[in-house]
Amino acid sequence: MDDESELESLASERAKALVNALESGRVPQAKLLTTRVHENPKFDVVRLALEVSVAQRAPVAIRSVEELEIYFSRSSDDLPMVVPVRQDFPLDQLHIMQGGRGVPNSICLWDIPFSDIRSTLTPVGLLQRIQTWLEKAADGELHDPDQPAEPLLYVADAVLILPTKVAGKAAEELSVASISQQENGTAYIRLSENLDRNKNEEYSVVPFTLGPVQQAPTRIAPRNLEDLFQLPEGLGSSLRAQISDWLKCSDNRRHLETEHVIIVIQIQKRRNEASEDITIETWAFTLGCTWAQLGTELGILDRAPDTKNVGLILVTPEPSDLSKIGVSPAIIVYDCDAQALAEASGLDNQSETDVLAIGLGALGSHVFANLCRSGFGTWSIIDSDVFMPHNSARHALGQYYSGHFKSDALAHFSREILEAGSAIKDTLKADVLALGDDEERFLNLAAESDIVLDMSASVPVARALCSIEKRGRLISTFFNPSGTDLVVLQEDAKGEIDMWDLEASYYAALVDEDAFSGHLTEKNPTLRYGNGCRDVSVQLANDQVSLLSSIATRQIRRLSSNASAEATIWRSDIENGTVAKHSVSVSPSTELKLDDWRVRVASATAKKLKDLRTQSIPNETGGSLLGLIDHTEKLIVINHQIPAPPDSLGRPHCFERGTANLSEETQSLLRRTLGQVRYIGEWHSHPPGIEAIPSRQDEKMYAGLTKLFVGASEPFLMAIISENNLFLRLFVNETIGEITIPLEKVGV
Repeated sequence: MDDESELESLASERAKALVNALESGRVPQAKLLTTRVHENPKFDVVRLALEVSVAQRAPVAIRSVEELEIYFSRSSDDLPMVVPVRQDFPLDQLHIMQGGRGVPNSICLWDIPFSDIRSTLTPVGLLQRIQTWLEKAADGELHDPDQPAEPLLYVADAVLILPTKVAGKAAEELSVASISQQENGTAYIRLSENLDRNKNEEYSVVPFTLGPVQQAPTRIAPRNLEDLFQLPEGLGSSLRAQISDWLKCSDNRRHLETEHVIIVIQIQKRRNEASEDITIETWAFTLGCTWAQLGTELGILDRAPDTKNVGLILVTPEPSDLSKIGVSPAIIVYDCDAQALAEASGLDNQSETDVLAIGLGALGSHVFANLCRSGFGTWSIIDSDVFMPHNSARHALGQYYSGHFKSDALAHFSREILEAGSAIKDTLKADVLALGDDEERFLNLAAESDIVLDMSASVPVARALCSIEKRGRLISTFFNPSGTDLVVLQEDAKGEIDMWDLEASYYAALVDEDAFSGHLTEKNPTLRYGNGCRDVSVQLANDQVSLLSSIATRQIRRLSSNASAEATIWRSDIENGTVAKHSVSVSPSTELKLDDWRVRVASATAKKLKDLRTQSIPNETGGSLLGLIDHTEKLIVINHQIPAPPDSLGRPHCFERGTANLSEETQSLLRRTLGQVRYIGEWHSHPPGIEAIPSRQDEKMYAGLTKLFVGASEPFLMAIISENNLFLRLFVNETIGEITIPLEKVGV
């Protein structure tokens, strides 16, 4: 280009860079012809000749040298538009954007957003891409076999967001719920049902199915009714006939006068004539008129002069000039139902899982929101707490909900996630430990549930849920006091291992394994938010809550389809950003009835007692029993033992337990389990040949020890283990009962 001022007239930096590359000879296959400025809209246009490697008898008439014009926006760095110049260029190819209304035909170079390549695209890269396009087009290989069918239309004025249930169906009485508009002019319009009909214009969405047709070059979407009815391959004429038939049907004329037109076309496409795979391309066209006005313009309906009512014209007159009736093309998307959310999450649809969730605090709210977002579950949610402002620091909700019950607030919140709040089955503002008038309703929900999800972080609540006779599988999840660790406990599907077994196994792990040091003993500072002595909350950051809640969410979804019982602890290191998973060995237990008390013996503890007995033969041995006590349930779980202290005396026919370090060890266990695992009695072994029956010396020991418990209402157990049997005697202010059972009955 000889004229330096012509280069200076270019405003686009990309246009200037391309001209410089062409003049430098860096691309010998391309020759600069001229430049110009295109007005309204303003483009810098670079015209060039490009050599292309094509076969002599190529399937498509691409020439060895093609003249092209490349349009660069003068006002913004947008995707360059590449336009073939010659009149007989084969425009019937795929990946060609059919123009119209002043927009030239152009070739489609990329199937990814221009923003993804903007920073790396060079003039040489652009020319090479054009060459590749032309060469593939010449060989008939432009459309890859695994590519979906080409879109038939492009350029929408709006995005319509519709209720899921109207997908593929006619819908009446829809109103605009919200509307927003981008700087480029695209409007996002959400239509919904059940809005105030007196304040909002109403719309009827009517779908029409067209095709099937073979994929063809993409064209600009129609902007008037005449162009819409002239869609190629008979699509337009078919649409006009279907609309006419719909308007003639008396069943469809109830709201013609009041409801505005939204025409939805569902175009069936296939890649070629031989293809059996059908894909659907959906477009909506909004008209600024009612259906009655449209029927009048089409010459199908008219108003009776005496009543002004709209009716069918028996002798059809000529329709109006349809090119004057504007239509606005729109892309349709639908509100998310559970299936759509699960698909977007890359997960299986488990929306039918009936979940009864208790506890909607920091952990519970995040887990609920996460699972709703993935389309999981039909929920009944229960919490007696009110959302307070300080909860905003780590709750899924925000201060907008301050003063509202958490159950009601999260039910409302779920409607922002899932269409019409369809995930919510019921809500209860109740305390599981004091249900009152809600007890029957709660028990019915429990009986109907597949999963009872306890996120209350309350030991009494978990135990109360476990005692419900008819309920779904119980999953309990909670944070440790410092919020660094997550615990998830799940019962098995057969009901052989329940939450008492899981709780006992969890505490046994805290006692036995050094990996859990500090799990319950380390605590965060507290925050006082009111005047009451109980108006105290722990200080815990939302990022930590989100981290562990995300783990809990995925585990709950996974465990819901896993039949086995599991107990797992995730320990996080906040400073280093790591999380370690620890699986806890789950021990089943055997429950024994002693009067109105129940005693459970964990099989792992029974096995340990037998091992200690075997190791001490021929002498007797013994030690202390520890476990869980629930006075409300009148239940004791033996889940731990302390071996004989070093100052104990063991002989073939007697055992005297020592006391060295016993008090310190017992106190340590109390601290590590926050007082849950406590002293519950004594055990000792009998040598080979001696049954598990108390001897006179055993009775003397029992009498002496029980004197310490008279009137205290604290249970005391005496256990004797022999080669094949286990003997238990329970004292609560008096001897309650005793039992001898084979070791095999307690899992040994």
